[in-house]
Amino acid sequence: MDQEQVARLEDSLAASIGHAKALEYAVRMLIASHPQPERFEAAWQALLPEIAATHTALPCNDLPHFRQALQQGLSLVSQTSRIAVQGRTA
Repeated sequence: MDQEQVARLEDSLAASIGHAKALEYAVRMLIASHPQPERFEAAWQALLPEIAATHTALPCNDLPHFRQALQQGLSLVSQTSRIAVQGRTA
């Protein structure tokens, strides 16, 4: 792989990270403003096993960085959801 290809891959990766971060902030805002955070939390908890099962079967799951990033993202949504519920009940 030459330097030009590496530079294109780096640019593409940086763009993907930027998109993912923007979506992360949007998801946080959507959770925080959900009119019924308890219902969101229940639905999210019910969905987690399905997410895990779906991604276990994918080839990218063999990549440690993918698994780690997916787990961190799922944890972030779970944490944001719990905070929204706690904020509503406080």
